[in-house]
Amino acid sequence: MQERCCPISLSGHLRPCSVVPPHGVRPTFPAILCSTPLSGDARPSSAVSILRSEAVGDGSDRRITTLLVHFPPHAFTPRHIHGGALTAYVLSGRVRSQLDAGSIAELRPGDTFHEAVATTHTFIENPDDQPADVLATIVHAPGAALTTMTP
Repeated sequence: MQERCCPISLSGHLRPCSVVPPHGVRPTFPAILCSTPLSGDARPSSAVSILRSEAVGDGSDRRITTLLVHFPPHAFTPRHIHGGALTAYVLSGRVRSQLDAGSIAELRPGDTFHEAVATTHTFIENPDDQPADVLATIVHAPGAALTTMTP
């Protein structure tokens, strides 16, 4: 399933994005929003594919969702939060990421990072001329917004 990501309008409001499920499959999880930055030159946005979403299986109602996030060259995703705990693994390319306005991390294949619930992901970008891919897993409550853009 691939998320078609749409840019933020000049007014700062998110444009609707659509989820494209495989033929005959009805999505049962929230859509993910991606965007371009509010100012400066327009940059490409990431494309998110939902690989799997299922119950954690520990007797709770929590779910675990695995995502493939593709960053075309020079892609940028601005400030956002996730609706659960997230762990990410860089598969290819290079990304720069900042959490809670802390130091900027440069991540390469094999590097991981974690975002606790309510962590603000200040930004994540691909600064290079080559694409980058990140595998992310989120543990979340059913119906939680996986990604919410924040001001």
